[in-house]
Amino acid sequence: DLVADTGSNSLIVTSCACVESGACGSENRCFRGFNRSSTFSVKDYDPLKKDPGSLSAVQIDFVSGPVTAVISTDVVTLGQESAKMDEGLLLMMSQALNFGGKMEGILGLGLPP
Repeated sequence: DLVADTGSNSLIVTSCACVESGACGSENRCFRGFNRSSTFSVKDYDPLKKDPGSLSAVQIDFVSGPVTAVISTDVVTLGQESAKMDEGLLLMMSQALNFGGKMEGILGLGLPP
């Protein structure tokens, strides 16, 4: 269940790390890219460092609250269309959204910069 947002242009999905840390609701499905997708990558990720503080993260402030996410890349399919989201896929690491109902992510429908 994605929430459409005309004011952003990224796809933000709930990461399993967010659910496991308790920062995102456990009722939502989550995305775990490593070992699941051959095209998945996280910006600035170095598996030898194993330091989550070295990841490129952004905070996006929506009307309903803030989301902190890690910048990543993967091929995304919506319906029958696929596109490589080069640093346009954001993995939600925490959120404080005042949103009633199930939400697995945010589908930005805005124009790219």
